[in-house]
Amino acid sequence: MTTWRGSKRAGGVAMAALLFLAEVGAAGAQIQEVIRGTWRGRFEGDGRGWVQLQRDGERGSLSLPERVAVELEAAGRASSQARLELAREAGRLSLEGTVGDTRGRGVFTFAPDPAYAPAMARLGLGRLDGEDLLAAAIWDVGSERLRMLERAGYRGLEFDELLSSAIFQVDTTFIAAIRALGFQDLDIDQLVAFKIHGVTPEFIVEARAMGLGALDADDLVAMRIHEVGQEQVDAARSLGGQPDLDDVLGMAIHGVTAEFIQQMTDAGVRPEDVEEALAFRIHGVTPELVRSLRDQGFTDLDGEDLLKIRIHGLDRMLRRGGGG
Repeated sequence: MTTWRGSKRAGGVAMAALLFLAEVGAAGAQIQEVIRGTWRGRFEGDGRGWVQLQRDGERGSLSLPERVAVELEAAGRASSQARLELAREAGRLSLEGTVGDTRGRGVFTFAPDPAYAPAMARLGLGRLDGEDLLAAAIWDVGSERLRMLERAGYRGLEFDELLSSAIFQVDTTFIAAIRALGFQDLDIDQLVAFKIHGVTPEFIVEARAMGLGALDADDLVAMRIHEVGQEQVDAARSLGGQPDLDDVLGMAIHGVTAEFIQQMTDAGVRPEDVEEALAFRIHGVTPELVRSLRDQGFTDLDGEDLLKIRIHGLDRMLRRGGGG
């Protein structure tokens, strides 16, 4: 466990600055003190911006929610010295500094609430270190969020799961909407993945309407990662047959678009099916290759011929030797 240097700080209410946490298997206790550091931010207006905290003596940084960045910017605009106090269940986070036209910087202190860690431990979250407590304050992770998720059926959560649910705003409204679409047994990590990749209830409805068969949670996430939409589905269907999700994902990954299919068609070698179109892209069979070989006199090449030529590197030899 990291020991943070600091001093006692008075707040609006009496708060102990030292939090004692027992290490697992340790005979004694280590002291968890006030956390101090610096912050820097960039403010883009229109409710956009970011602020990051850099703890004294530590590498890496922690990002604040965008809504907090907006509050800090507003505080800086109203006064020459920006100051923002965030009273959380985990403790009090104080930021001070200056905000210019688009940037700001300053210092922060975080004083843990001594009651928070023991309370969360009693609720099954285990022992939390200073980094956990600071993250809980940044994202306003408290006992009510834990109880909210428990009411939704999620029990025995770890702190990281609780924290990620707060960061990505997994709440009962989102859970209910996803369950209404038939996803009754998703765990917190899967719900967070939905949030990260934009698998919304609306997208689920759209994806099902594409006619790609039954789609599970992993399918939907993959579709969002590879930006699968109706255009890819239509392009696959233009090659005949009933494409499945693997066909469409392959096309999205390898860049088999309606435009590519049309270009190959215009060059005189339309892919026979999705499999051949994928093979064309994987092995570099392009409209330019078809035209180049045709200019050398190879006018009767089909898709299979072109693939053999590219796989075996014969196109360079044919270009050098001429055709006929």
